[in-house]
Amino acid sequence: MSESPRIVDDVPFRIPRSGVVVKGTAILLEPPTVSLTDNIITRAEAIGRAQDFFTVVRDRDFPVRALLADVTNPGFVRQMPAWIVTFYLADAQNVITLHMDWMLDAPPQVPLYHGTVAFAAKTGQYVVHFLSQ
Repeated sequence: MSESPRIVDDVPFRIPRSGVVVKGTAILLEPPTVSLTDNIITRAEAIGRAQDFFTVVRDRDFPVRALLADVTNPGFVRQMPAWIVTFYLADAQNVITLHMDWMLDAPPQVPLYHGTVAFAAKTGQYVVHFLSQ
């Protein structure tokens, strides 16, 4: 019998075999054992997309980590290989993410210490994001 995914607030540095549920939103599992090196966006491309997504990290040098995982975002995607990109900010920053552009004149500013966003490994499309305060 397999172990249930752990519930966590932030993406861990390594996905445990049992997986994790981040902020009750998405399930991250180890990437599939088959090679994902063919026909996927590169780590650098994923980081570039994340920099465009989180405006506060554009043109700045923040520590960043990117790892491959299978992502399930219930109701949206199921076990999709994706790049999980996390930026680490030393102090709380205000961030406006692209998905908030639909809001009236000024999207809310959110204090942020860690920003994580997932992009589909094969298409580069947005999957899910997490903000840690």
